[in-house]
Amino acid sequence: MITANIFQVKKVRVAALMLAAACALTFVGCSDAADESPTTPTDTNTSTTETPDGVDWKPLTSLDQIQVSETEFGTEPEVTFETPLKADTTLISTLVQGTGVPVRSTGLVAIYYAGYNTRDGVKFDGNFGTSPSANYANGFITGFSKALEGQAVGSRILVAITSSEGYPDGNTNAGINPGDTLVFVIDLVDGQYYEPNGAVVADGNDYATVTDQGGVPVPAARPGVAAPTETVATTLIQSDNPRPVMATDYVILNYVEVNYNTGEILSGSYGGDNVVVQLDMMIPGWQKGLVGQSVGSRVLLVVPPADAYPDGDPSRNLPADQPLIFVVDILYAVLASSE
Repeated sequence: MITANIFQVKKVRVAALMLAAACALTFVGCSDAADESPTTPTDTNTSTTETPDGVDWKPLTSLDQIQVSETEFGTEPEVTFETPLKADTTLISTLVQGTGVPVRSTGLVAIYYAGYNTRDGVKFDGNFGTSPSANYANGFITGFSKALEGQAVGSRILVAITSSEGYPDGNTNAGINPGDTLVFVIDLVDGQYYEPNGAVVADGNDYATVTDQGGVPVPAARPGVAAPTETVATTLIQSDNPRPVMATDYVILNYVEVNYNTGEILSGSYGGDNVVVQLDMMIPGWQKGLVGQSVGSRVLLVVPPADAYPDGDPSRNLPADQPLIFVVDILYAVLASSE
């Protein structure tokens, strides 16, 4: 099978870090802002137009011209259509409406997909029957990213992508010529959370409380209470996601870190980019407190010096023997590659 590079270069850092085992494709292309409304024009003009490339193109004006068989979600459907077809605008339709988290352009997604060239009907790429491919939603060719944004996890999407939003210059390796329209069926199997997703079950523990300060959950030690000698983890928001964090996972998260003794905020990610970490490379307190937590949960960690920085952290002017408090939102987790 020939790979058409539907991914973007700019996202390779995280994709390679987190998803090497799941994503065997390379990364090229460009992205634009997504059109959130599925588009299925009803013009059924069947006239043909001969173009400089010598092809008598039939206008692709409605996705009703593409037939997709009904299969179980995650199982490849049969896709058939008359050839050759050319679209003047990218067309998007949601064939199966999911009920999961809606995709944002900057969010991570995991997908199954199959791609076809409407010039000859050839399937040039796909990954049904293997592991889902994963990347940021805005990390694909433009039309592909348009098809994803705003869609809920669990959806099956049909998209016809114009040459200008696919491969304006073609893709020799995939047999795609300049001007070719591409059709993809996409099963959106997973995606990250953007905030905790679940029921509030606690606002603190015996050692610390958490208050909202401008949208940031800031922890503080309870007055007069000595820090624990072992890491204490308390779930503040309990997600019903069945996926638990595992010791060897890469995790996408938001967090804030506070000095237990002084109340000083030492670091955090709220209001900025999410953080990507390999859990088994983090401080012992994180490893002990986050493993087993459900993806989508918010967790309060009270960490003694032995499980954090017993000798301090000169890069942040953190003295030795300082207990720390963390609030961590677990937004996504994926098993690290064994390679």
